[in-house]
Amino acid sequence: MSKYNQEQIQKTVDEICHQQHTLAQKSMKTFWDMYCLGQPGDLASLEKESAKIAFEEQYFDVIQTEYHNPQINDALFRKKIERLHTMFCYERVKRHPEIIEIGEKLQKIYGSFTPNYKGKDLSSLEIREILHFDSDRQKREDVYRNRLEITDVCNEELSNYYKILAEVAAEKDVDFLNLALKTSSISQDELEREMSHFIRDIDNYRQECITWLQEYAEENKLFSGEIAPWDTKYLEFHMENKFKKMLPLDKPLEIMHDIWKKMGIDTQNLDVEIDVEKRPHKSPSFAFCVAPDIPNDVRICVLPDDTIRSQKTLLHEYGHALFYKLTDQKDKFFQDPNIVVTEASAIFSEQTVHDVDWASEYIKDKSLLSEYEKFGKYSFISWIYRMPQTYFFEKQCLEQKGQNIQEIRKHINREYSFLKADFPFTGHDAEYILFYNQPFYVSSYFLAGMLVNTVSSKLKKEHSSIMTPHTGKMWREIWQHGGLYSADEVLKKFLHTDRLQPYV
Repeated sequence: MSKYNQEQIQKTVDEICHQQHTLAQKSMKTFWDMYCLGQPGDLASLEKESAKIAFEEQYFDVIQTEYHNPQINDALFRKKIERLHTMFCYERVKRHPEIIEIGEKLQKIYGSFTPNYKGKDLSSLEIREILHFDSDRQKREDVYRNRLEITDVCNEELSNYYKILAEVAAEKDVDFLNLALKTSSISQDELEREMSHFIRDIDNYRQECITWLQEYAEENKLFSGEIAPWDTKYLEFHMENKFKKMLPLDKPLEIMHDIWKKMGIDTQNLDVEIDVEKRPHKSPSFAFCVAPDIPNDVRICVLPDDTIRSQKTLLHEYGHALFYKLTDQKDKFFQDPNIVVTEASAIFSEQTVHDVDWASEYIKDKSLLSEYEKFGKYSFISWIYRMPQTYFFEKQCLEQKGQNIQEIRKHINREYSFLKADFPFTGHDAEYILFYNQPFYVSSYFLAGMLVNTVSSKLKKEHSSIMTPHTGKMWREIWQHGGLYSADEVLKKFLHTDRLQPYV
């Protein structure tokens, strides 16, 4: 029997959720002001303010006690307690003094590193431009290799960081992997078995991608020989330019509004402002923000772009915006107000969805469709690969206490580097990896992705994916953490279909 009565428990949970919701609103407004309006702001102080909640001992004792209370029959309340417990555990590990110290040291090393080419310092934008668009293959290689120097500089510190992270988690009895599986009906053994199948499938597809990229490079007389990490982004953008076309927004948005109506949402109160002005500060190409009179005004900021990918991503952001609107309508969908705070951190780790498969019907030259389909699948796989690898990475970190961390990082960052031309992991990414699989984190990603692919299937009449039946089952279970309904329940209840459109 709980040492707290129901009134005390409910009051504590309501207080925590209210504080988090208020901070989420402040974070969103600050994000909007900083990245969209170019105004000064301090997101770090808001993050620290949010962390203080997790260190309030009275709060933690209540949540911890209820988390282990088997007599909670209310499924909604149980979900809420589980989310709060995950948040408390995560913050208490992340804010450990040793972890903060090493993280700050890493950021200092990382921030002091300036890549250069032939004696000229390069900004991150210049590096991106070279790797994406410069036809000089030797120049791309030089810039890429120069940038990798920071990997060696940070390796030792990163090893210490992950080692201490795992030790602190063990010390505080926090098993992040099991936390992620708590409410899932799939067992850990089954999940690991499915994951091994998934990674095998991806590895096979990886080789297909490499072969096709080599053929593409040779056919277009770009270069010959083996594909290197500094070639992939250049080829991807070369292909994208081949299919470049501004897709009409009216059709996908018409379908999206139709879906909203089927979900019982008044679309007239869901106006979403699209800001296509170039913003003064560096920020993601796409971001949705709740601003400034949260949560009634949702804006999607888009840099001017006429690529196919921009339209797909815009639709993806509509999914995020819809998620926010739904959380504000209590009896419609996700009823837990605490969910809303997660997106404040999720924005900064946004991985743009590269899958452009849904737009193929707009390509006038049908002879390009075969090549276009390959491009869509290549882009899709380059994004989807992050999830299984971060899971794989997280699991080994926790099991091996960081002892073989450098080998694991090489496996991910080097062997699969053809899929990513990003900077290596930093301290912030370590937190992202640990938290990536948590139910607290994926809620609106699940919804956004599901809506995009449902719209996709309606546009194309069919949906092709590398997803196989066994991996489909696993992903359904994982994404079930995102809300109060399973993926299948959501589809039947709101989208009136029993077919899940695969999305990760």
